[in-house]
Amino acid sequence: MRYSKQLLGSKIAIIMDSHDDEEIRQTFNSFFHHGAIGPTAELHWARETDGGGRAYFWVGGGRGSTSVLTKRKIIDAYAKMKTYKFINKRLKVVESYIDDLHAYEDYVYEKIYPIMHVKAHKWFDSMDTYSRIQSVNICVGNPLFSSNWVTEYYDLGIVDSNVYEHESKAVKWGKHKRTMDRHIQGLQTI
Repeated sequence: MRYSKQLLGSKIAIIMDSHDDEEIRQTFNSFFHHGAIGPTAELHWARETDGGGRAYFWVGGGRGSTSVLTKRKIIDAYAKMKTYKFINKRLKVVESYIDDLHAYEDYVYEKIYPIMHVKAHKWFDSMDTYSRIQSVNICVGNPLFSSNWVTEYYDLGIVDSNVYEHESKAVKWGKHKRTMDRHIQGLQTI
């Protein structure tokens, strides 16, 4: 899987590209289970291909949130994801030899988490910065009330000379057959 990020004030979008859509969903769920995102977070599909695609989700943006705190949440969740992935692989090998699996898991977590945390910092800093997600503020009702304002996000994805304006707007909801067919054809000619 390839990750990239887009910074937007105190919010950070994590963009995931993969050939396996299940891997994208599992990674999104892992970010939820490890505390980076809340239950209201949504996975937005910018484009879907046969079995994969590009999806993104937003982290942060709540009251008192800053970009530094948001970055810390992402790094902590990623470090925990990698730590538990390592522990689960290790437990499959040694579980028949250990009496107390929870104690062993805690012991390994204490030893491995600091290493994974350093790797998570490097992972976050090495991510490409993405700049194609655009936002549009729409008011429904009286503009004086902040609850009437809605923000829509559009991922413009890859736009080339064969993609027209109305097609790039349609990419927001994920599937647009003509755009994706032309994109795939373009990749096959390279």
